[in-house]
Amino acid sequence: MRLFRSFAYGLPVVLALLISTAPAFAQSSHLTLERFLSANEAYGNQDFGRAYLNWKLLAEVGHAKSQANLGLLYLCGKGVEKDVDRAVQWMERAATQGIVSAQFTLGFLYSTTKHGQLDPSRSIHWYLAAARQGHPQASLNLARAYEKGVRVKASSVEALRWLIAASKIDKSEKLQGKFVEFEQELRAKLSEESIAKAVELAECCSRGETVASGSAAKNPGRQSAGRRSELRWMSW
Repeated sequence: MRLFRSFAYGLPVVLALLISTAPAFAQSSHLTLERFLSANEAYGNQDFGRAYLNWKLLAEVGHAKSQANLGLLYLCGKGVEKDVDRAVQWMERAATQGIVSAQFTLGFLYSTTKHGQLDPSRSIHWYLAAARQGHPQASLNLARAYEKGVRVKASSVEALRWLIAASKIDKSEKLQGKFVEFEQELRAKLSEESIAKAVELAECCSRGETVASGSAAKNPGRQSAGRRSELRWMSW
């Protein structure tokens, strides 16, 4: 406490400490990258045990993408005994740090009884977090939730909003077919004014803005800043 008794006294000391340890930080970052890439290579070679050890070391010191990948290993039982509870714990840590694939996967895990993690409110929470970062499947799942009123107030405007957002991101034929049919159903329920509102909200999504239409998802508690492919999780 004495060190920071006054701003003028404490700041130079802090700056000195940061400057003096800068080479150590740089070296640490380099080693982190090397270990992370080594784990990725091991996973690609199906050496899941080595991937597990390296990702675990990094995950324990807060490396978000390693936390997501470690959660994946626990979820799939690769290199370690399958443990869905631990998978969720590590993915929660990664998702809280903004890893979109972990956010989407949590949305899925909390939406089904298959893994014993059913929690619809948390499912919506994480789908919303992933959708706000541009995850198309999360946006599509949100659209379905709003259409049916699953743990959110039913809203065709919000459903159309997230559907349009998803269609702008994913141009694959597989999803576009779903988008077109669903969009026609939603538009048929709405007035021209409501459709215009949904389009406006979708544009806000594409610009990274978070404008609500009045039917926001219920907050299950903690707020945060699919697994579309395993390799995306492993990118630096």
